[in-house]
Amino acid sequence: MFTLSQAHTPRDRRNLRRVAIIQVVWLACLVASGSRFQHLFPGPIRILVALLPLMAGIVVIWSYAQFVRHADDLQKAIQLGGLAIGFGVSVVVTLTYPALERLGMPQLEPNHFAAIGLIAYFLATVVYSIRYQ
Repeated sequence: MFTLSQAHTPRDRRNLRRVAIIQVVWLACLVASGSRFQHLFPGPIRILVALLPLMAGIVVIWSYAQFVRHADDLQKAIQLGGLAIGFGVSVVVTLTYPALERLGMPQLEPNHFAAIGLIAYFLATVVYSIRYQ
């Protein structure tokens, strides 16, 4: 998503800025929900803190979909390529890493697999942006 700015129209840059801000809020919600201090909150607040990442994640997905919907054809192609690579890497690593764990590799949590897919998506969008310049 965060590709080189020369590949973006002014509307794309504005939409990307909005998505980036929402993603930072989502990340903050993830950190807050995983806080070791969460047990100090009363029950209803603890439930709200636990649900914040889900609610923020829905807004991130909606904002990204809006960005892609309004993007020009080149940006749509860049995003599709990035999503294809990111999804593919995520699926392959998720399905094959357990065999590597049995061979002694460290155990990964589910969020590590998601992070690997997101990094692959980011790198692929950068590569596609450079290729299409």
